[in-house]
Amino acid sequence: VEAKLKSHLNSGKISVSSERKNAVSKSDIIIIAVGAKVDEQKKTDYSQLVSACKEVGASVHQGALVVYGGIAGFGFIEGTMKETLENTSGLKAGQGFGLAYNPILTADAMMDNLELKIAATDQASLNAASTILKTVTEKVKEVNDVKTAEIATLFTVAKQDSNRALANELAV
Repeated sequence: VEAKLKSHLNSGKISVSSERKNAVSKSDIIIIAVGAKVDEQKKTDYSQLVSACKEVGASVHQGALVVYGGIAGFGFIEGTMKETLENTSGLKAGQGFGLAYNPILTADAMMDNLELKIAATDQASLNAASTILKTVTEKVKEVNDVKTAEIATLFTVAKQDSNRALANELAV
């Protein structure tokens, strides 16, 4: 993966920028990787993610694909995220721009064993996002709808948290 990334960077196929508005307006694929925060009362704070969606929506162009790479609460992608992107862009998801969800669960997974999951709000977005992910790994699993991907991800995270807590308890 690192060699492919370096090759794409060197050839100009991929560029990196901290100038979000300019980068989004020139990009056909936008990956939002801003996570939600959980406070002391276990309430989810999506304010930074919503802010990122507003920034992306203000500059996204017709035909672009927006992918959320993170963990989303049930209904967030097709609710808050989609509405925010549509309201700030003036475009509709599935018509003006694509919207997909790639739940990233852990940064320490080995690429050899990693199966990337992808879901989208429409078939064209799913096909595009799946094709893009297959440049990283052939192990791409398409999930039929976004809410199924969200709930499956939440169950996986809960199981991982439970396993970590058990391992910590046993280590003590």
